[in-house]
Amino acid sequence: MGIAPFSLHFTKTYPQESMVTLINSLLEQLDCNILLFGGKSEQDKLASLSTSDKVAVANCQSIQEEMQLMSTLDVMISMDSANMHLASLVEVPVVSIWGGTHPNMGFYGYRQNPALAIGKDLACRPCSVFGKETCPLGHFKCMKTIDNQQIVDKVIQVVKG
Repeated sequence: MGIAPFSLHFTKTYPQESMVTLINSLLEQLDCNILLFGGKSEQDKLASLSTSDKVAVANCQSIQEEMQLMSTLDVMISMDSANMHLASLVEVPVVSIWGGTHPNMGFYGYRQNPALAIGKDLACRPCSVFGKETCPLGHFKCMKTIDNQQIVDKVIQVVKG
């Protein structure tokens, strides 16, 4: 499986501590290997998430190489990001995590199953169409209150079909 844990904007990125917990939960509940996807500027942050021999950084040198590698995945977990769209284009099921943005604004991945989109129903959401650098209300509840087990359950639903 793949995980694309970052997005260009803060309000579209799952908190790092939650991502670590999610990775550990996936490894405990599923017999899986995880490839981490991100841009060149995120390589150090990706490496810090690779705390097991079952978690590796996908060191792709081009979008074509990245899409080729993604096409081999059973599932991708992604923020609302370019990687979500790339995985969708190669027809990999995507469990997408939505914070300050909302998929109903027209930004699902190509042919993405809406049932695999995870986000909290909050009065303050969406706070932006494209994402922001800070939470306008300072609490970031849209990401901090997402239950990791909900993400794991969606992944299990995909891989065990």
